[in-house]
Amino acid sequence: MDTFRMEGDTVRFYFKNRDRVDERTLLTRALNVLYDVPEISIGKPIVLPYADHYEGKHGETPFTVVYDIEDGPFIYCEDSRELDELEGLLHQG
Repeated sequence: MDTFRMEGDTVRFYFKNRDRVDERTLLTRALNVLYDVPEISIGKPIVLPYADHYEGKHGETPFTVVYDIEDGPFIYCEDSRELDELEGLLHQG
């Protein structure tokens, strides 16, 4: 999966929608890649009026997969090394 980061944003990355598919399709693709990694656990979605949040852990490090109605899907993680690792997993997947 292709990703990108906004300049100055060190806690999240977004997914490039090169194929112009529905944004939920991008979310599903990302979640499926992450579900296949044994060291990653992802909980059920927390549905809010403006976004769906999937709380996850890679080892002991928390992260969140977000589907925002305005921004589309992205991954949020306060640990920059973990964010890089998650991004690498998605590039491979």
